[in-house]
Amino acid sequence: MTVGRLDQDLMAVDDKHHVRMVREVCESFRQEVAPKLHLLPKHIIHGDASYSNIVVTPEKEIGLIDFGEMRAILATSLS
Repeated sequence: MTVGRLDQDLMAVDDKHHVRMVREVCESFRQEVAPKLHLLPKHIIHGDASYSNIVVTPEKEIGLIDFGEMRAILATSLS
């Protein structure tokens, strides 16, 4: 959410105390959390998990197939 969008959404909030709290939390996130996000581990999100994308071997090992949606998500997030 951008600052402009936040300002626009907060116009609908009547309680000035709530507006101040939201702004403080967002600023705290921007200063303390956002700079450290790159330190978190990266994970793959399948994006289309369904019964038809689950494979179970005779040895009861489970796997996922069809990572087409995941590729689309990665392409979007990298651009």
